[in-house]
Amino acid sequence: YTTHYIEVYQVINNPVPEGPWRKIPDVSIQTLRTDLEKYCPVEGLEDQFVNILLIGQVGAGKSSFFNSVNSVFRDRVTSKARSGGAEHSLTTTFRMYKIKSKETGYPLKFRLCDTRGLEEGQGLDIVDLVSVLDGHITDGYE
Repeated sequence: YTTHYIEVYQVINNPVPEGPWRKIPDVSIQTLRTDLEKYCPVEGLEDQFVNILLIGQVGAGKSSFFNSVNSVFRDRVTSKARSGGAEHSLTTTFRMYKIKSKETGYPLKFRLCDTRGLEEGQGLDIVDLVSVLDGHITDGYE
């Protein structure tokens, strides 16, 4: 028996409020990076990694988000995932990207899973989405 946890967020175009919407603690990038490098999934899970699914419409910035996170851990700008502006999704395969620690060289305990952009008539369909959520899609699936 496998239990899946799903968190869904939706961005709604509301007017931009005056001032910051929350107080951000004064934390350095190094502190945040160290916290992510020390992260481990809950004990007792059979998986060693937590998969974070990046999903959204074409041009939402899913691949760019991965490139940004990867760049932080590499201390240089990287572009491992194809990204940019286009009419249709530049991502054509399901990718499970590992982020490696600069300190140890080992992958961190989470993977960013990049998908095709959601668009009518092509892209990710509901059957593939369910398979992704169940963990039945392998890296490189078209």
